[in-house]
Amino acid sequence: MIKKLILTLSLTMFLSCSNITNVEKTFLNTYPIKNSNEIEKLFIKGKLDLRNDEINLYHIENLIVDNIPKILLDINYEKGIVDSFIINNTMGDKVILSFNNLGKNRTIRKEIIFARLPKESTLEFKLDNEYQVIDNTIFEIKSVIKNNYKWIKLVPYFLDEDTFEEKAKQIIEKEVSPSFYENDLIIELNNKKTINNTVYKETEAILGNGKVIRGYGEPQSEIILEFDTFKISTMVDSNGDWQLIIPDSSIGNLKIIQKTIDGKIIYTELPGDQL
Repeated sequence: MIKKLILTLSLTMFLSCSNITNVEKTFLNTYPIKNSNEIEKLFIKGKLDLRNDEINLYHIENLIVDNIPKILLDINYEKGIVDSFIINNTMGDKVILSFNNLGKNRTIRKEIIFARLPKESTLEFKLDNEYQVIDNTIFEIKSVIKNNYKWIKLVPYFLDEDTFEEKAKQIIEKEVSPSFYENDLIIELNNKKTINNTVYKETEAILGNGKVIRGYGEPQSEIILEFDTFKISTMVDSNGDWQLIIPDSSIGNLKIIQKTIDGKIIYTELPGDQL
């Protein structure tokens, strides 16, 4: 009996220890968000989280999609509004959408447009949960070509006649003013998770704030910024200027390394409280 108890305890401890999870987050890149939510270039690799409890309209000049990433958005089914995109150029095949409902679990008789793409774009949007039922309503993604653009929308389907008749009587109020938020960056992170000595990697992008670090250097030389937990590099332009945007949460002690085109290396160090 004692041997059996010891064996059981040992097995339990082994299983507990073998499931220890270690998660490391490494800063990869930033994508600036300009006035009126304008983004010059956005590269989505894994998961992009745009939830901030507000409904926003994003203007994206160039969207590049790698594999099949997931985008998390805010939506209000009760009002029929959702985070939306005006995209001028796309590269990629498919995006998965997951929605965070800000209102009550009520729906209205309204097709919800959430993206405008170039007419020739082949980018597809799919729902993370195609069978989700909200207020006796399911949604399907459809695209329509109109005025040289491809419009992507959520179309509601009511599951019984009573629900359909109820929604048909509703008055739909238009909301034409998207809100703009204080976050000025999309921060790309590399998440490394260790489970049972197996390492899993995924890319995640979130909203955040940052600080612009700029300086001068020899044209065409490489600038490397080394902080306490990560490093990032850029090139000096033909005018001798360079700049990088760093998330506030990542800023610490800084070492600036300049590698000139003739192989010369110049170091500069700054403590975190001077940034």
